[in-house]
Amino acid sequence: MCSGVPRGTVPLEETTKFMKKRLAIIAAAIAIACSVSSNASALTIVGIIEDGLPASGEVGYVNTLLGLTAPAGPVVIPAGTGETYTKYVDLGSGSIGTGTDSLAGTGTSVGSGWEYVAVKYDGQNGGIAVYYLNGSSATLPDSTGLWTNGGGQPFQVGSWTAYNTVETPSVPDGGSTVTLLGSALVAFGMVARKFRKS
Repeated sequence: MCSGVPRGTVPLEETTKFMKKRLAIIAAAIAIACSVSSNASALTIVGIIEDGLPASGEVGYVNTLLGLTAPAGPVVIPAGTGETYTKYVDLGSGSIGTGTDSLAGTGTSVGSGWEYVAVKYDGQNGGIAVYYLNGSSATLPDSTGLWTNGGGQPFQVGSWTAYNTVETPSVPDGGSTVTLLGSALVAFGMVARKFRKS
């Protein structure tokens, strides 16, 4: 037993070491959460749609792809007569809209403010690749290598349409989530310290 320290209490030096370790763990957890949330904004392919796509009606195809649970496919919808869908990852939320919730373009540059972009590679001959943008601007891959012509050359970007979802996600953004997590951990540490003193 330490002299001058009442029975049942922890010396200040031990408490300080414990709190420093706890704060280091909290800081590491926040840093990891921040890096994970920042990586989510990179251009990521959600999935592809192929086989005889018409020039219009893209919204229905993209919504069908987004409605699948990843990983999925290749699956033909409707069975036996439709397009082939392959979904790699689940990113974003809801279904896409039209009108003011979309922007059509050509080339490989897409401005910021859009959740998804559907890229047509060589029109009806190739397919559509759907990318998740998470509001960031992006430079699209000129070719995916998924579709090639008879000479083995990859199809190039024909056109693209950027979309936002119809529903607003009900979860806080990555920054708010990290802040809430950090606040909860700090509050937990303070409560634990308070109970240790008494």
